Amino acid sequence: MTKFNRIFWCLIIVAGSGVLCDSSSAQSFDDLGLVAYKKQVNAILKTRLPAEKRFVTELMLEIEKKEIPRSLVDTSFKWVLNKRPNSNYPFVYFERVIRLQGKKLGYKIPPFDYKVYSLNRYNHDRYRRDR
Repeated sequence: MTKFNRIFWCLIIVAGSGVLCDSSSAQSFDDLGLVAYKKQVNAILKTRLPAEKRFVTELMLEIEKKEIPRSLVDTSFKWVLNKRPNSNYPFVYFERVIRLQGKKLGYKIPPFDYKVYSLNRYNHDRYRRDR
């Protein structure tokens, strides 16, 4: 089993749910509630900026309203895990993949402003307050 597979199957659902997954008892992402699912997606995608976390939150709201199918999010982040396993920032690939898949299937994906990646820390703090 590769290090990537061990990490994937041994993910701990972040902050309080206390569920530990391994290859013999891996929990299906379909079985997770939206709050736990959001934490799982944020952990897998290594979201670090408030704009990235806000994008994931908006996706979860769209799933809750039945505007976007949960399977679209699942297939998009699983594509990133399979095709870009060594990426330090998988969110960037995820956002692009889900946008392309959403457009292809006719779903409206929430906007994401790439300007956050070009801001230094001072400007990033100002940008966050302005939003």
